[in-house]
Amino acid sequence: MSARRARLLVRVALLLACLFPASAGAAGFVTLSGKVTDQNGVGILAVHISFIDSCTGQAAGAVGNDTSSTGTFTATVVSGIYDVEFSPPAGSLFTAYRIRKFDLTASRVLAPIALPYGITVSGRVTDGVGAGIADNIRDLSAYNGGVFWHWMLNSLLYAAIGGVLIGLSAVLLMAFSGRIAGVSGIVGGLLPPTAATDRSWRLSFVLGLVLAPLILRLAIGASGIGAPAVDYPLLLAAGVLVGAGTAFGGGCTSGHGVCGLARLSPRSTFAVAVFVAAAIVTVFVTRHLV
Repeated sequence: MSARRARLLVRVALLLACLFPASAGAAGFVTLSGKVTDQNGVGILAVHISFIDSCTGQAAGAVGNDTSSTGTFTATVVSGIYDVEFSPPAGSLFTAYRIRKFDLTASRVLAPIALPYGITVSGRVTDGVGAGIADNIRDLSAYNGGVFWHWMLNSLLYAAIGGVLIGLSAVLLMAFSGRIAGVSGIVGGLLPPTAATDRSWRLSFVLGLVLAPLILRLAIGASGIGAPAVDYPLLLAAGVLVGAGTAFGGGCTSGHGVCGLARLSPRSTFAVAVFVAAAIVTVFVTRHLV
């Protein structure tokens, strides 16, 4: 059979499936399992798997179609022929991946899907009168350098502005109240059994930390902090360990890292070195050994 005839038969089969779809009850539900990773094989959390009907272009409802902290998923959907799209979490440096005309009339297990690094560029391609053009492929290779540097400059600019604001808040707190902007100490002073008596300024500081990104999002539509890199139970356990560590170390990354380093404190310099070393070891162990 020639390749042309084979492609024609596939198109005819898809057309028949569109014209005479099986009912949801007759088709039943199937599962699609797999794992989504980066290029190094590390699982990616919160990747959303969409099932787009290859015949109608409509999204099908599914459950379990978001990856866990290890990148695994088991999605349940009505059987059919789908374009399966893997969409990375907002704010990540991964681009979406799509499998077209995927036969999911029976439960399947996918080989690991490695999302490519890159920047998603979206838009609309039209003709001279503004009508949309379907299946139009644009070669952006000539613009890759410009897109990369545009993203890099914006990222550096945002980081610089954020750093200046953090430093300014620490300076103002020290100048007007004589206190160090150590977040762990400020929050600790609000908690029993040794809650501080000066709760008003501490509460104001913490509320500012929480409300600032929300106000920014309302003002300019900024997406804010992206999805957590781990599941919430692990995130909670990590928070408890960080709290215990700051209690033992007498400060956190803001108290030692921002204020202590600015004052050239040897104690803070040693503490920050321990923070960074522990973070490097933790990431290596959890990403490559566990």
